[in-house]
Parts: sequence; structure tokens; C-alpha cells
Amino acid sequence: RTCLGEHNAWNAAVAILVCFALGFEWPVIKVAEAIAQLKTPPHRLEILDTVDGVNFVNDSKATNIDAARVGITSLGRPSVVLLGGEAKRLGNGKLGFGELVEV
Repeated sequence: RTCLGEHNAWNAAVAILVCFALGFEWPVIKVAEAIAQLKTPPHRLEILDTVDGVNFVNDSKATNIDAARVGITSLGRPSVVLLGGEAKRLGNGKLGFGELVEV
């Protein structure tokens, strides 16, 4: 499966710009082919299945609340998301994963 989310498109664009700024001279078609083949890393927005329009997603590597929020928001449809790691606390002392329930 391909990488999901606008944030991953931005990450790829920045990586490409840095490479060209450093003097790499790859043919544009090769860059486009490589981007088209990008895959979601294991446990990071990994769609396990879709049942009746609902995604079942493994995002157990997203133990940072902000990263989890961006990833979940990028799914664009109802989803059941497996999150991992210790419950993170926000600056106000609240448990962070509780903030993701309505995302």
C-alpha cells in the first residue's frame, strides 16, 4: 500500500528538494517512479483491512499525540485505529490519546 496523507507528500517533497540542492542529478522520471512506489512503514498508518467502508489501521508506532492526530486525520473515512506506546500526557496534564477519540 502506498503512503497516506498530505504530510507524507510534504515529507517526500522536502527530501527531494534537499537531494537536488545537494547536487544529486536524477532523471525526473526516476524520481516520480520512486515516489509512486513509496510504502507505508510497518505499524505506521498501515491499513490492515477495510470492512463496510471502515478502515482498520495499525498506527502503533505513533506514540506522539501530534503525529497520531495528523495521521488519523489523513485517513479521510471512519476508521478503527490501533495506537501503541505509553499514554502520553499533554502540557495541561491530560492523557493525550483521549484527545484523539473524536479525530
